[in-house]
Amino acid sequence: MLLEVSGLSKNFGGLAAVSNVDLAVRQGEIRGIIGPNGSGKSTLFNLISGIYKPEPGARIVFDGADITNREPHEIARLGIARTFQLLRIFGQMTALENLLIGYHPHIRYGIGPAMVGALGMWTEERRVRDEMMELLAFIGLAEYADMPAGEL
Repeated sequence: MLLEVSGLSKNFGGLAAVSNVDLAVRQGEIRGIIGPNGSGKSTLFNLISGIYKPEPGARIVFDGADITNREPHEIARLGIARTFQLLRIFGQMTALENLLIGYHPHIRYGIGPAMVGALGMWTEERRVRDEMMELLAFIGLAEYADMPAGEL
């Protein structure tokens, strides 16, 4: 299982925003969460991504690692992060460039190789660019990779 959530709850004072949610997502599955405003969708994502801490008894496991109560930056490093509804993109940059910027915390070289243009840096750049193109293909936007994001 890629993501397993069990007994997930969050209360704000006397209001139960999320109550005893169980969820399982297998590798390769795409799931959606639907519901009216105020039904707890954003709270659910905030709990999974570590923005909010769940009520005692909850368990969140991602790719075999228990991420319950971990800090958001630790969870993001493992591969779970959320975006906000008021998404800010760099409109003058291409769709691909926007993805590359978002992926930069996962780049596997430091400032030294970047300053001298080391071979490893170019290899990593090519790997990341290929991975982002695969992602664009997955969501049906590969043909727009070089289009300014503000025009999409």
